[in-house]
Amino acid sequence: MARDPKQLFEILINDQRDMLWGYLRSTVYDRHAAEDLFQEVILVAWRRLDDYDSDRPFGAWLRGIAGKLVLAYFRKKATRSAALVEEDTLNALALRFSQIEEGIGNDWNERLEALLACIENLNDEDRGIVRAHYFQALQCKDIADSHSLGIEAIKKRLQRARAALADCITRKSHREEVVHYGS
Repeated sequence: MARDPKQLFEILINDQRDMLWGYLRSTVYDRHAAEDLFQEVILVAWRRLDDYDSDRPFGAWLRGIAGKLVLAYFRKKATRSAALVEEDTLNALALRFSQIEEGIGNDWNERLEALLACIENLNDEDRGIVRAHYFQALQCKDIADSHSLGIEAIKKRLQRARAALADCITRKSHREEVVHYGS
């Protein structure tokens, strides 16, 4: 039985929800703004569903829409943080998300398992900072206070931890490719 476009759209959105949220949260630090952008991406995608090329990955298409909306958000906001996000940065981030999506199996649970395993490989302090920021949604100031560190030190630790996690996930992804190729 064929499904109507709304049902198919909902299935595709549900499949990509976590990856889209991760993309938005990695570019927009204000949780409420990211939530608004998330909703806007879904609305724009629904309105432009006829423009979607079904031969291409749906997640990449959503991130393309999200990237344009993030740029518009920062231009409208016109703050110092707007200089931190440029189109090239968003394109590189979207490419990285696509690589993650392709590299570690086809479902979100496999990617999440890889990320959680990589988080466990961080040293105790960095693991605690990452968990506080991303799992408990604590602000850098609150984490800095609880760790007796400066805010900039926490930001730098998070930056280094994200780089280490990206490297770890890349290594896991390459190992998965070797295992699948050798099977």
